[in-house]
Amino acid sequence: MTPVVNYNSECKYNDILKGHTGNHNIDVCPEGMILFGHGDGGGGPAPEMLERLRRARAVGVENDPKGAEVPMVRVGHGMGEFFEDVRKRTGNGEKLPTWWGELYLEIHREYCTIPKPSFVLSLFRWSEPFF
Repeated sequence: MTPVVNYNSECKYNDILKGHTGNHNIDVCPEGMILFGHGDGGGGPAPEMLERLRRARAVGVENDPKGAEVPMVRVGHGMGEFFEDVRKRTGNGEKLPTWWGELYLEIHREYCTIPKPSFVLSLFRWSEPFF
């Protein structure tokens, strides 16, 4: 889950600030990703969302230790580039915490519509070395 705690951010000030303050590994990797737009039905980002990001980018403050200002915002970078940057900054993930045991999806507790939930668990186990 992203630090914003949803996958359809509206790019409001609180979402941007939460993306910064919710990053528990900010000392290792100071950047975070905010997923925005109208998902699960198409539509993508709305013009208002892009305008909010443009304004946040115009007043953003880089390296604000208290998080009191609007964090620096960059738009247009893909997930691949973001995760490659995370790998470089963290020594291929060596500087990030490691979880052992079961992965619990705390936020999303809805009914699983996938025919075989064990398949999802196998994907989690497969992906663990990449974190």
